[in-house]
Amino acid sequence: MICKPVINIISLLDMLDLHRIPLKGTHFVSNGEFPLAYGISDQSSPVDQVVDLLRVKAEQGFFNSVLKQHGAIILRLGNSDPDVISKYVSSIGVGCGDSIFHSLGYDEERTKVTDALRKREEGVNNTKILQRNECSRFVKYPTKIFLACTKANAEGGEISLAHGHEIFQRLQKKAPILVTELSKRGLYLEQTWNNEGPSHMVWSSKECFGKYIKDDDSMDERKRKAEKLVIEYISPYFRWDKNTNLIVEEHLKPLRVYENENKIYGVWFNDVCAICGGEEGEAFGRVSKVAYDDDKSPISEYNLDAILHCSLESEYNCQLQEGDILMVDNRQVSYGRNSWKNGEREILMSSWDTPGKPQFNEWVKPDNYIGTRDAPIDQC
Repeated sequence: MICKPVINIISLLDMLDLHRIPLKGTHFVSNGEFPLAYGISDQSSPVDQVVDLLRVKAEQGFFNSVLKQHGAIILRLGNSDPDVISKYVSSIGVGCGDSIFHSLGYDEERTKVTDALRKREEGVNNTKILQRNECSRFVKYPTKIFLACTKANAEGGEISLAHGHEIFQRLQKKAPILVTELSKRGLYLEQTWNNEGPSHMVWSSKECFGKYIKDDDSMDERKRKAEKLVIEYISPYFRWDKNTNLIVEEHLKPLRVYENENKIYGVWFNDVCAICGGEEGEAFGRVSKVAYDDDKSPISEYNLDAILHCSLESEYNCQLQEGDILMVDNRQVSYGRNSWKNGEREILMSSWDTPGKPQFNEWVKPDNYIGTRDAPIDQC
């Protein structure tokens, strides 16, 4: 048996370490600069040394601590080879005590590139993708997201980040009654997975809920196997229509409490904008099916537009370079993508989850319930 030599941590950190890189346009959220960027002291260092460095820093708690305080980190490591990036991401994830997160029921294709990286089908490049917290509508969601840039010579295509606490604060100022309503009533969405259609969107596909379905299974058996995974990953509330389409009910708590060492604050945690928002940030209330959870009454266009505008106003645009790895605390920070043209752009993704992660409680307004519903923005 060949044993890997024990790393001399002091010697390693003397040779190689991370250092802060200035970013333009950062700002402070809850007393933390958002986002931060780090590079390595010697980008010509062997890959194995960088892997060891990242693992050691992760095991020392560096990445967990910085993510909690600042929400997002850009690592400028200078190597765009997906196999190398996969090693970097895995060394950080494992060192942080996390495990790779795989969900089901995605509404886009995710092609395996390496064991740790997936290429996500983002749709047409001339459309802006609005903010989302990954899998925030589902029972299971990851705690960390890695977005790695392997090609970057296009115009535009920045990764847009929005801090959930900043969106929360903007909503409190722009639409305080809406914040009260959401904290008391919650959000309701329905999502349909069809029985027929594009392979990755059909409920019986392997990417959705067909993991255990066999070709010779009866329809009742196929549905039973799918239901088990729907309950485990998405929601315990669902139904089948007459065409055997799967309709899942999602009962959401969009306002959550984030515990950051000695600070506790409210954050916006969901993907309403990404699901229902109009292209390039246009108003979307009139075509949305988002409702309050208590009585399924629709949220007014005024308040939906307030949510959209607060999200857009909170965005920080990251122009990633080839070899950059963006780390995101999924519970604090959402992400999107700006439209782009000309050239090439490729972002690979990796999701990780923390076993035994702390409860992510809903934020409840402590004052008496106002009860006034859907006042226009200028009256809130």
